[in-house]
Amino acid sequence: MLRGSDINAVVNIIGFDVSERDRRALEDVASAGGGMFAAASNAAQLRERLRIELGNQLRQTQFELGTMTVRNMNRIQSDTAKNQASACVRRAGSNENINFTTISNSLLRRGLTDNEAVAFVRERLVERQTELDAFIATVDADLEGAEDTMND
Repeated sequence: MLRGSDINAVVNIIGFDVSERDRRALEDVASAGGGMFAAASNAAQLRERLRIELGNQLRQTQFELGTMTVRNMNRIQSDTAKNQASACVRRAGSNENINFTTISNSLLRRGLTDNEAVAFVRERLVERQTELDAFIATVDADLEGAEDTMND
């Protein structure tokens, strides 16, 4: 029942002075629990087995903590890069918009163009903004794919 639940548990067993029949049963329980069985026939062996098992658990916990830390740092760096890339592309699009608008207004004030030309320029600007938005979406998807790969 434990294996089918959301609880991530491992059953390790140290048998202290157990019979061969009980030993086999305890080995089966440990195996079913995803863990291991160790035997101790006296207090000194029991202390040694406990010392070894606690050391193993400590190393495993330290490893898992290190792994989680690296994953979190990778996620933060990925999000930061994604946000910076997105901001950069948006600034470029905004600057293009400002430049097109400035040029269009300048030409219109000088009588060098007409409202239809301004509308044409504005349409090209909207098309370019759509291209930039699509590029941002592609970059976002690529970064998320890379992040998923790092987390596997």
